[in-house]
Formats: sequence, C-alpha cells, structure tokens
Amino acid sequence: MANPELLDYIRQQHAAGKSKVEVFNALVSIGWDANTVREALSEVYLPSTTKLPNIDSIMKEVWLLYKAKFLLFIQLGIIFTLLSFGLDLFKAVILQVLTSFQLILAFITVWIFSIAINVWSMASAIYTATRNTDGVSVLEIIKSSSRYILTSWLVTVASGLIILVGSLLLLIPGLVFANWFTFSNILVFTEDCGVFTSLNRSKDYGKGNRWRICWLTIEFYLGLIGLVVTVALLLMIIPSFPYILLVKSIAFSILSILSLPAPILFLYVLYLNVKAIHDDSV
Repeated sequence: MANPELLDYIRQQHAAGKSKVEVFNALVSIGWDANTVREALSEVYLPSTTKLPNIDSIMKEVWLLYKAKFLLFIQLGIIFTLLSFGLDLFKAVILQVLTSFQLILAFITVWIFSIAINVWSMASAIYTATRNTDGVSVLEIIKSSSRYILTSWLVTVASGLIILVGSLLLLIPGLVFANWFTFSNILVFTEDCGVFTSLNRSKDYGKGNRWRICWLTIEFYLGLIGLVVTVALLLMIIPSFPYILLVKSIAFSILSILSLPAPILFLYVLYLNVKAIHDDSV
C-alpha cells in the first residue's frame, strides 16, 4: 500500500485533469522517490498514454525545476567560470616566462585541464538537474558528480563521433543518430549506465516517439536560441562608456551561466516523459 498522503495528492491531481506523466514529473522534481511514485500512480491511473505532452507543458516542468535549483546552478556556474578564468590567466603568464619547449608542455597541460573543467562543469550541472539536491551543498554536488566524469565524457565522444560519421556520409544518418542518442548522457546519471548501455537504452526509449522527440527538441532550441540572441544583441547595442568591454564581458558570462541549465533540464524532463511511456507504468 502506497503512502496515504501521496495517494490523496495523486487523486486530487487526477480529478483536476492532470496526466499521469505530469504528476510523476512534479513529484519527482520535488524529491519523491521515482519507484514510490510509480507504485502510487498505479493505484490511481490506468496504463499511461503513448503521447508525449506539448512543449508548453514540458517548459512548465523545466521552469519549476529551474527555479527550485536556481541558486545551485548559479554557484556552479560561478565556480567553473572562475576556474576557466584562472586557467586563462595562467596561460597568459606562462607565455612571458617559458621557453619554446616548455611552452609546448605547458599548453598541453592547460589544454587537458581545460577539457577537465568543461567536462566536470557539465557533469555537475547534469547531476544537479537529475538528482534530489535538497540540503545538498554545491561542493558536495561537485564531489559527487566526479564519479560520472569519465563515463559522461566517453558517451559524449562516442555519440559525437557516430553522429559526425553519419553526417559526413549522408546528412540523414547523422540526424537519425542524434535522435537515437538524445538521452544518452542523462542516462549516465539517472540510471548509472555505462557507455554502451546508455547509447542503446537512449535509442530504445525513443521508439514510437522519434518524430515527436525531434520536433519538441527543435521547438525548444529555436526558442532558447531566439531568447539568447535577442539578449546578446541588446547587450551589443549598449552605448559606449568607460569599461564597456569589461561590463559586456561580465554580462555575456552571466548570460552563459543563466542559459546553460535550460537544455539539460529540458532533456531531463523529456527523458522522464519518454521513460514513463516506455515503462508503461511511470
């Protein structure tokens, strides 16, 4: 028997016309265990629909998650931006003091650290988006996400290479592969999958909804790109004044920090919906 309070809430949402997927996403986003929610939903709802929600419904869930985890995303963005800035500063300093051979070694080291910072930044953001982070500090998130860095990077490289090869041979195979591997990186964190398992499972989850996933993704990115470009253009037409370049540089960094979580949260919410349909149990 599921939690009585949880069942009462689900019955209220059901009576209000909320879909099974919407209730599942809302409860998981505020920290309820997914299996506990599935059990409770099975006592109230009939087997789930095979239709994904529209972009408006998905974006409402994305916005709820974004607001709930906003401070953590900002803290992560600031930390990794400062690390990247420190690396750039170090690179500028060594240019002045090292010999040619030393510079080669130094630049290889800087390049490796730069990749590590970018991959760790993305891993921390995905971990924040996909886990219950109530009461968890940003440093705990950075530490916990470190165990996924290598797998996440390998998944990114593997899927990227497959998509690239498909695109070079013919455009259509590249687009098909991109659709197959939409959730591969999310699966590394949500289901603790290895490289090949995440790629195969991502492909499997999309069956029956490939065109819908593709269209929802296009709608999302058109909206996000339009918003970011609009803000960027507004920043570019600001009249000149002392330290304008510094102000614009800081503003663009803030814009980057604010916009980075959106694609991750979108993919996570879309993944929850697709998985719910795939499992037919939510």
